[in-house]
Amino acid sequence: MLLILKSKKKHPPHTEKTIAALSKKLAQKKVRTKIVVLENLEFFLDTNKILAKINDWTPRKGDCVFLRIAEKYKNASYILTEYFKLKNIPYIDGYHSSTRERNKLIQMFLLAANKVSIPRTYYTPLYDSKKIKNAIKFLNLPVVIKLTNKERGEGVFLARSAKMLSKIIKNNPGEEIILQEFIANDFDYRILVLGDKTALGEKRIRTSKIDFRNNVSKGALEEFIKQESLPYKIKSISEKSASIMNIQVCGVDVIRGRDNKLYIIEVNFSPSFTLDNPLSNELDCLTDYLKKWNAKK
Repeated sequence: MLLILKSKKKHPPHTEKTIAALSKKLAQKKVRTKIVVLENLEFFLDTNKILAKINDWTPRKGDCVFLRIAEKYKNASYILTEYFKLKNIPYIDGYHSSTRERNKLIQMFLLAANKVSIPRTYYTPLYDSKKIKNAIKFLNLPVVIKLTNKERGEGVFLARSAKMLSKIIKNNPGEEIILQEFIANDFDYRILVLGDKTALGEKRIRTSKIDFRNNVSKGALEEFIKQESLPYKIKSISEKSASIMNIQVCGVDVIRGRDNKLYIIEVNFSPSFTLDNPLSNELDCLTDYLKKWNAKK
């Protein structure tokens, strides 16, 4: 089966006619085709399994895909081509499979594809009531909602009901949104990775009894931890995540759930540094790393 992938949005009449004519010509040459709409794509991301579905079709071996029109959702096109690679599904054009973007959506896909533990994550380019039901079935309530282009805890919400989830999505039109399972916790770790090694870490301890976020910008307390005092598993998963993202200076956010399991929440490629805390030597670590790196060059 040859899948022709296009966007749902209105295109010039000539473009639509071209796609229809192409499908007809291929049928005449005994090539089975199916026109598929990118907005109907759903991704179900878990540490041990990644599933992509478009309506009731699941890409599988034996299919091949022509991404005819997919410019509106470049990040969706990118992770879809990465999925095709995992499943050995041929596709064209190859330029869809390259990007410098490392936002929350792409991070969750790449981490899951490399067997790094993440919260279960759901994504679709265009949400509707059916997809929201699918997401809740996969994630369970409450659901964490993240606008992928926001930083420092902005654009992150917690929905405790389907009605609230629908309302938050509706109130953010045009935004790229991922949904994640809620991992109950009292604090998280921010691990500073320089090169391929952990430099130091900190606990970010939530003080608010209302807010579920652990960001320092939202009032969390900082407790800095020397590299040698950090648990090995936290250092290992942080360093692996930084390597997967190909980021040499980053802050990796790690949560330990109440089941004692570690989850990567985000790899921050431009972490902020605490400048007024005498216990923090983040800048000293970065200075030493850059000095050694510069000497090697």
